Amino acid sequence: MASTGFGWGKTILFGEHFVVYGTEAIAVGLDRGITVTLERSEQDEGPSDEHADAVKQAVQIIRQAAGVSEQVRVLLIESALPVGQGTGSSAALSVAIARAIAKEFALALPEERINAIAYEAEKFFHGTPSGIDNTLATYGGAILFQKRPVHPDENRIERFLPGKPFWLVIISSGTRAATREMVAEVRLRRDRQEEVFSQFCAASSRISSQAHQVLLSGDLDALGELMNLNHGLLVGIGVSTVRLDTIVHTARAQGALGAKLTGGGGGGCVIALFPDQDSAVAAQGHFQAELLAAYTVRIGS
Repeated sequence: MASTGFGWGKTILFGEHFVVYGTEAIAVGLDRGITVTLERSEQDEGPSDEHADAVKQAVQIIRQAAGVSEQVRVLLIESALPVGQGTGSSAALSVAIARAIAKEFALALPEERINAIAYEAEKFFHGTPSGIDNTLATYGGAILFQKRPVHPDENRIERFLPGKPFWLVIISSGTRAATREMVAEVRLRRDRQEEVFSQFCAASSRISSQAHQVLLSGDLDALGELMNLNHGLLVGIGVSTVRLDTIVHTARAQGALGAKLTGGGGGGCVIALFPDQDSAVAAQGHFQAELLAAYTVRIGS
């Protein structure tokens, strides 16, 4: 009998890349994700598509991390997330596989254990991930996150409820995000310019801390200003592109209170904050008319 598992998508509001070096980041789960259906098998298998090998390796990592010796076959992956666009598709997949395996083998795994298992697969997908994607894929909601490099099982995770709901338009650049490559390039820049990079980290930490308070109070104008500042930092460390910057500036021209790239950069998505649903939907339509994939999500209670 087959078993299913689900993982949430996510978007990072503040602190991507800098979170790898111990600064605070804020991220929210999306109202969409990935469902995986699998069953016991004589050998580990992914679905019959271009992602089969990657899914198979993720299954092996997750199964072994969960202490399961019997192998499984993934029958179906149902995804509402674009691949390689910074919305946490690999983490959502990893969490969904972990939950499906736990269900298939009747493992009473607590959520923190699911999160830790999915993180092992995220290392396969992204090299040195912060852990924020798998955390959101596991728990959903809104979190303040801080990585503990020595003991990742002790990462700071503070779940919170925004003071008022708000609307984001998520716009795809049409170019695949290059998370692994961007993380590696940022590390090289950090090694070459440690003193300057430490100041960028400090600025990112202050932005995230202030954004947390702003989210709690529901001040959307201030939230937009902080998003714009955060995008400036990401431009400074070289992870934005001309195309992403163009989308950011177009979103602001369409009435966004703030806009920034989200995720690893080098491609992927831009998120834009709007004061109400009508303005968000109107901006979504503008981007779709420009042949860019875009959708509106409601964040909040």
